[in-house]
Amino acid sequence: PAPRPSSTRLARARPRPRTSHHSTAMAAASGQSLMTQQANQVFKTLLQTPASNGKQVIVTNNPAYTTPNPLDALAEVTYEEAAALLKSNQLGVQKFFEEKDCADIGKILVEQGVSGHSLHMLSISNIEQDLGPLNLGQQLAMKHLLSKLRFVAKTQQRRDEIWSADEYYEVVESHPVEGCCLCPQWIKQLFAAPPQVQRVKLPAEKYGLTEAVLRIVRSGWVDGHSSQARHKTYTPNFGCGSLCGYSEDPDPQYRVQTDNIDLSCVEDVDSFAYSAQQKAVRPSCTDVCCGYEALTVMQPAEVVVTYVERGGDEEVTRKTLNLKVDPSTVEDVAQKIIAARDEAQSGDHGDFCFSGFASGFASPRSVHG
Repeated sequence: PAPRPSSTRLARARPRPRTSHHSTAMAAASGQSLMTQQANQVFKTLLQTPASNGKQVIVTNNPAYTTPNPLDALAEVTYEEAAALLKSNQLGVQKFFEEKDCADIGKILVEQGVSGHSLHMLSISNIEQDLGPLNLGQQLAMKHLLSKLRFVAKTQQRRDEIWSADEYYEVVESHPVEGCCLCPQWIKQLFAAPPQVQRVKLPAEKYGLTEAVLRIVRSGWVDGHSSQARHKTYTPNFGCGSLCGYSEDPDPQYRVQTDNIDLSCVEDVDSFAYSAQQKAVRPSCTDVCCGYEALTVMQPAEVVVTYVERGGDEEVTRKTLNLKVDPSTVEDVAQKIIAARDEAQSGDHGDFCFSGFASGFASPRSVHG
């Protein structure tokens, strides 16, 4: 008999189960739907009306339970109240807490020698350990007040100016040089230079330094003109300037831009001063005979500030700023910027998180309430 085929040859390969991307997506979708159902069930349980045998307590339904106490009044301090408190002496601090019905807190602060100027420098440990027998509620109220005082102090540091000045332009001095001949004044006027065309200039830059920022206010032409000064333009009257004259056009429009540079981003501060420079003049024969004006130019000194500007995606750009200042004050200005930079970078003021504190101030209407 013919040999039977082996079982190995007759056996067919069994198909392996395949998992397609469609089935994976369906499984993920079903898992997400299950999680959504569970979350909806949790929220439904939280928001549903309690059973008749349950007890729900809503204390805000009774006005007697929502009337603020004197300690709550410290949490409702307005920006104006906080700013005034920071400028007060010890008597002002005591009066503030007396008006807030927290006279015992004010008394303890005055006994410790704390005035309004140093009130925002209190630390959490000072409140908990150095202010005597304050209970827990009083400590929490003081911590809440302290957060707002720190915010106000920080904003005042960015606003109160240590130094301010306008952009310094070059100074041109003229010195008469006598000619070799005795020329009458009317002859000199015949050979005098024609008057310069009127020009319109942008306002000078304004510089301001606070404890936190270096502020520069500069201007630029709206139409994109690059020069700082430009000639005035005139329009002929009735289309004929030779007969009817000309009318002066309005000055071009310019925009004002304010740039605030955080002192913590300042890397280097350098200063430069220039000596007076006498302009070279080639006198003509008329000048040699009748005399002329020699010019001496004093250029403004410069304070060069190198700082880092951070953009999106952690992009860092290093920039320089040139401040044109009076040569007699250039060193003093540079030292003030350096001192303010060192103070801002030292961290003596504390790295407080002030986000949310501004929105926590009460309405100014409560001052008059």
